[in-house]
Amino acid sequence: MSTPTKPSPAGSGQQKPRRADARRNRARILAAAASQLAERGLDVQMEDIARAAGVGVGTIYRNFPTKQALHDALWEEKRQRIVELTRRALANPDPWGAIVQLFEEGTAMQVEDLGWSQVLGAMPGGMGPDEMPELHELTMAVVNRAQEAGAIRPDFDYTDVGNIFCGMAAVIATHGPAARAGMLRVILDGLRPH
Repeated sequence: MSTPTKPSPAGSGQQKPRRADARRNRARILAAAASQLAERGLDVQMEDIARAAGVGVGTIYRNFPTKQALHDALWEEKRQRIVELTRRALANPDPWGAIVQLFEEGTAMQVEDLGWSQVLGAMPGGMGPDEMPELHELTMAVVNRAQEAGAIRPDFDYTDVGNIFCGMAAVIATHGPAARAGMLRVILDGLRPH
């Protein structure tokens, strides 16, 4: 996301490593942005992030040329966390317990970050299989195992998983974290075969 540096004089084509102070500034910007977006949502301004990071707005734009570039850097960390929580759910030996774990941990991430909930809530269907093939593969392994065990309805698929997460994110972003428990209970009950 940062501006590429010029190749080293040796002509190796490799980028010069960032200076220590530039690396520290970038880390402070990401930490401040994560905190501000989690607490205040997508309306937070670059000036607020700069103030929280203790840097000038120009320093932010040198690292992230647009607000979207900054968001993308933060969301990449979220995407990796989603892959990890799905991997943990797959490691759960109980097929139904793995489904519950997947939705409990995933919606807990939404509760802790208003900005992330706002992004997901505006993204019908969630992340498609082509966008994150590893997530698709892990999620379907959790779902297929639960279906084979008769723990969830046979017509449930990856699109439904994305729709549930996006719907929950919209509920959390609109009505606050307290709305999560009741909605999650209803959703999980609806996944059971009837």
